[in-house]
Amino acid sequence: MPNKFFFRSAFFGAFCLLTLSVELSTSTVNAQGIQFANLVGKRVDMQTTKNYFTDVEVEEVEPGKLDNSVKHFKLKSGKKTAKVVASRVVEMFQDGQNLDVSYDKKNKSLIHDTGKQTERLTYERETNQRLRPEGHRLWKHLTVEEQEVFLKGQAEFVDDAKKKLAGVPLRQVETKFFTFVTDLNRAEVDGYIAYLDAMYAELCKAFGLPPEKNIWAGKCIVFAFRSEITYLGFEAKVMEINPTEISNTQGLCHQFPDGRVVFAGYKGTNNFFGHVLVHETSHGFVHRYLSSARAPSWLNEGMADWLAEKVVKGQKIKTRQRLAAARVKKNNDWNDVLNIKRITGEQYGICSVLVEILVARDKGKGQFKKFIDGIKEGHSAQQCLKEHFNITYAELKGIYGQTIAGWK
Repeated sequence: MPNKFFFRSAFFGAFCLLTLSVELSTSTVNAQGIQFANLVGKRVDMQTTKNYFTDVEVEEVEPGKLDNSVKHFKLKSGKKTAKVVASRVVEMFQDGQNLDVSYDKKNKSLIHDTGKQTERLTYERETNQRLRPEGHRLWKHLTVEEQEVFLKGQAEFVDDAKKKLAGVPLRQVETKFFTFVTDLNRAEVDGYIAYLDAMYAELCKAFGLPPEKNIWAGKCIVFAFRSEITYLGFEAKVMEINPTEISNTQGLCHQFPDGRVVFAGYKGTNNFFGHVLVHETSHGFVHRYLSSARAPSWLNEGMADWLAEKVVKGQKIKTRQRLAAARVKKNNDWNDVLNIKRITGEQYGICSVLVEILVARDKGKGQFKKFIDGIKEGHSAQQCLKEHFNITYAELKGIYGQTIAGWK
């Protein structure tokens, strides 16, 4: 399904201006100002080799061998406490600021690494300079307070949508990462939420993110309706989109420049909604990954279909691939899929095979992640493909031809 990139100033009103200004900032840390002992009583986010802790209190800091170093932390969340040894800490944030920590193996202590800080700030500056001409930027690490602003605005948006759809019996289900608003029954909702959770876990794995980390600005809002009429009514009344423009869609992912993501779609009777839900919300995840930069259409849609097949399973995506392959072989042409701005529905089956080819060539080496990272950092897809897979667009097209040659 196509995904749309909209920004409507009326959506959340002044809230847009607040969050947009928040997102435009770049994290900075004063190297001389970091004193680990002063973190006691403060709240931090911490990524370790095993877990991701969000908004936990530092209850204790055990000093290491060096001045201003740490042997271990004692963290507290509610009534639960956890001891984290220095060697397990990967990243730390306090008030949205990256503390640029690293483990000193010689002294077995966690330190503030000024070299790491310099590298990060240089990377952020150079990457944002590269992204800026296209109106994109790296996403910053959101503080708890900033997340609360998003959540408050999203709650108001959902309440407003319910009022505009007053005749629809909508109910709301909250999960860790999603706000699910629907007129479907609970058994149906549970199944679709399981798909969303699996999608989230798969993409975290693909992009090397801890699955406990919230990638969304607030949460991803999901409107799942039973009928097409209600879906089109939502798009018209809430998103201010002309229904005739989207009458051939079963779902849309709305992505906003300040990071918000809203999905809307309908179940209908074609037994394809699970695929649509995963496909479209995966667009939102990729939007929130690393930067606001967009992947080319073939990759964006190919990843979404590849993931939908992986999560929902079944034969629908495979059937789409075989139909597309048959058309390519019959016409001896794939209509320049790699270079067109927006692929057509008939070409989705080509693009998911291209993604499968790249994932298979990765073989767990992290090439696919680096390929995506490069694009999200503002480099061209052709450049990233050559750098991380050592193939050109022309060679990828040839590999696709070889892959489908024996298909019937």
